[in-house]
Amino acid sequence: MKTINLVLLCLAMLVSTVLTAQKSVVPDQRLKQIYSDEELARMNANSNTTIEYLNFCLQRSWFLADESVMEKVQNSPYLYYVDQETGLKSDIMVTSVNFENFNVLLYYSEPAYDKRVFYRIGDTGYVIGFYSVKELAEMYNNEKNQ
Repeated sequence: MKTINLVLLCLAMLVSTVLTAQKSVVPDQRLKQIYSDEELARMNANSNTTIEYLNFCLQRSWFLADESVMEKVQNSPYLYYVDQETGLKSDIMVTSVNFENFNVLLYYSEPAYDKRVFYRIGDTGYVIGFYSVKELAEMYNNEKNQ
């Protein structure tokens, strides 16, 4: 009887371990413009939450300003690219954007904790908005808990 209980306990522990094991997260292809395959593999091995969050940010951290706020944000600063070597704002202003394959990680923004920030895209008439750090965390957590 003790042997059966021990086997059942070991089997339950094994199943529990397998079920709670960290699954690999597939990085969005746009992350490969910023991170090497080795860096992405390391992130996935250490904590797939990082890649999950980056994937989420690529899709949900930004929005185009609509007519209701355009008057308030028309004097926003221009959007610039990120200097890939330093991670700081480059000297290259963004003059156009392909929104179908937009990679937010290529552009420099200064996120605010509790307010949205806006940037003009050259002279295109487009203004891009970035959710606050607080809003983005709430959106991510809500999505994870659904």
